[in-house]
Amino acid sequence: MKKINHNIAFLIILFAIIAAIISIFIYCQNNKPCYDFLEEKINFKVKGIQRENKEMVGNDRDIHGCIASAGYTWCEAKEKCIRPWEEKCSLSGSEIIKIDELWNKYINYDLGFEINYPKYSFDAEVEIIEDGDIVYFITDGNYQKEMIEERRGLDDFEKVKGITYAFLVKEAQNEEELEELIKKRYYQSCNLGEMNFNEELNAYYVKVDASEIDFENPNACFMNFAYNILYNKDKNKVVFWNLGQAVNFWYNDEVYDFKINKSFRFLD
Repeated sequence: MKKINHNIAFLIILFAIIAAIISIFIYCQNNKPCYDFLEEKINFKVKGIQRENKEMVGNDRDIHGCIASAGYTWCEAKEKCIRPWEEKCSLSGSEIIKIDELWNKYINYDLGFEINYPKYSFDAEVEIIEDGDIVYFITDGNYQKEMIEERRGLDDFEKVKGITYAFLVKEAQNEEELEELIKKRYYQSCNLGEMNFNEELNAYYVKVDASEIDFENPNACFMNFAYNILYNKDKNKVVFWNLGQAVNFWYNDEVYDFKINKSFRFLD
């Protein structure tokens, strides 16, 4: 019985409060000083809420749209918002940008290309070695490193022989110069073959013409391995990299060679 009485009393008080609030608003609608007083209090409260929202992450964008509280600043060189600890604000040298837990993006501004690569291959961390016009992606540790070290002082074309995923970038003003580079990269008897334009890359996939093979000639154009040659006429740049005869990037029971090759881009 006492519980019922308490509930009735609560309801009576609640209705009384609601009735009082309604009465105040009705009264203030016809009373300007009262109305102005309420409006001032409500606006003050709203402005306070707006001020608090501005202090929240995401509500402090600068004139470029960069959110400072999230660590972003405007990079004039790249014309975008960046986090300085994730990527540098420069278009020189090279940098590595994290894509996710498995993949990184390597960008070389001096050589003018970018490519995605997995952080690991065959349970070891992929290493990158830069040497002028050459960028090595090391997947088998000491063996490749020893070859690179032994060839210090040789010309670039000798340095990369027999090493897979050694990206060699050179300039070629025309197809004649491109053919000369092919001869230097492979064998003097190799010639420029088919050139197939890829619109997405804005570059040509280049084939080596090895149709006339003289097996008695030690310099015969004997191409018994997979390779990539990409030629960008607009930038007069050509990049060579050999894929070899076997898998180079393998991790978690997946082969990543094809995905790496497809990610190559010349920089704008």
